[in-house]
Amino acid sequence: MVDGGYLRSGFGFGQGFDRYLDQPVHIARIVDQVESMLHTLSSGRSFVFIHCYDVHAPYTPPPPFDTRFEDQPYTGTFEPTVANLGAATWGQGLLTAADLGHVIARYDGGIAYTDTQVERLLAALEHHGLLDSTLVVITSDHGEEFLEHGSFSHWQTYFMPNLHVPLVFFVPGWAPRTIDGPVELIDVLPTVLDLLGLPPHPGAMGRSLVPAMLAGRGDQGGSAYAEPNEKERLPHPMPWRTVITSQHQLLLDPGSQETRLFDIRADPGATVDLARREAGTTARLLATLREREREVALKIPPPGGPPTSIPTVDGATRDQLRALGYVE
Repeated sequence: MVDGGYLRSGFGFGQGFDRYLDQPVHIARIVDQVESMLHTLSSGRSFVFIHCYDVHAPYTPPPPFDTRFEDQPYTGTFEPTVANLGAATWGQGLLTAADLGHVIARYDGGIAYTDTQVERLLAALEHHGLLDSTLVVITSDHGEEFLEHGSFSHWQTYFMPNLHVPLVFFVPGWAPRTIDGPVELIDVLPTVLDLLGLPPHPGAMGRSLVPAMLAGRGDQGGSAYAEPNEKERLPHPMPWRTVITSQHQLLLDPGSQETRLFDIRADPGATVDLARREAGTTARLLATLREREREVALKIPPPGGPPTSIPTVDGATRDQLRALGYVE
């Protein structure tokens, strides 16, 4: 059950599912859809995938969440559409402090509203006697920026406001604990397979987090890596690649070879570049980044192969993608 957009079945995401609902109906209706079919999952194994865009520009949570985090009633006229956020990013629109606070409040309201729907989903699983036998994974593909580094939305995916996302595993019978240290979304598949007692997927990147979950601590010497999708056409360039440890973040511009280093433990806003001052740390993390680049290159199939068909996109889907900022 997904909220349309780029997860429509026409883009290939529906393959392998017995049932795939992909209309833009928002999270509440999606949870309704899940609830309506939970009675059919009482026996046998099942897999349910849920995706929504409720915590996404233009940030339109329903009342009372639309004003829940406003410090005072907003009297301005700024609407956080993708177009308006882009104009504010590139200096084409005047944005006041009140406008910025309003945008962030709407975003926070969307998070709080979505939390209530996740709570409703878990309650439904419990009501149907499924929660004690269901592995639940909750995560997000990206965060959002609010001018921390001069940009809105998630166009600069290499900064921590976009990279640092929730990742929650509910494992029946396991005590709750928090894992420190960097992990990656590519770790989700290996972890799920491990928890289900299934063999690893030979083509998957990432690692199982089960050892860290059992130990109650992460690998403090580990790292997380991110690079842009260079084929994706977005209105803001995303050239930087990055590697992150529990203390530092290194960014590399593969074109100019410029590096930036931040102590994200002492400077979580990444405001002070330490690349020259801490040359040893910079060199060590640059070597780590190069190694991660090589690992990724080995996993990505070479170009070529049979041509893929171009999906037909209807007007409603194109309008939704435009509102989400994925097409112009």
